[in-house]
Amino acid sequence: MTETRAKNRYEEQYKKLRAYSEDEHRNNQRKIKVGIWVNIFLPLLFLILSFINTDSKIVFLIFWIISLFAIAFYLMTVEYQDYSLQERMREFGVTDEEDQDFLFGHAVSSVTDKAIDKADVINEKLTETKKTISDTITKVLGNDSPKEDKDQ
Repeated sequence: MTETRAKNRYEEQYKKLRAYSEDEHRNNQRKIKVGIWVNIFLPLLFLILSFINTDSKIVFLIFWIISLFAIAFYLMTVEYQDYSLQERMREFGVTDEEDQDFLFGHAVSSVTDKAIDKADVINEKLTETKKTISDTITKVLGNDSPKEDKDQ
């Protein structure tokens, strides 16, 4: 009887912890979206105000720069809190590594993979072009093939 009661309590706590983790992750995603919108519009507002107001342009320029740094700091803080939460949940065994949904991790890794693929394609084309140029130069100079020179 006490084993089933303890097991039920454990399962209930596990579900609460998992729900808390998912709620916090959703809140962090919302905070990031709001932060990105603020990052777009607040500096734009300061920039527009600096052009409208001719008296204190330097003040609005300073506000513009400070707002950029403040918003960047806010976004990094939210991302770090979400990362820490996800790591703790993995540490406690609530989520698996493939279960984790970082705010930007998946997008960054897919962009990195695409960039590596593009770099490989460019490298292959560059190698083909070098070979073609080398062959053309040897034909123009009268050396049809370096191997023929060695054989003679």
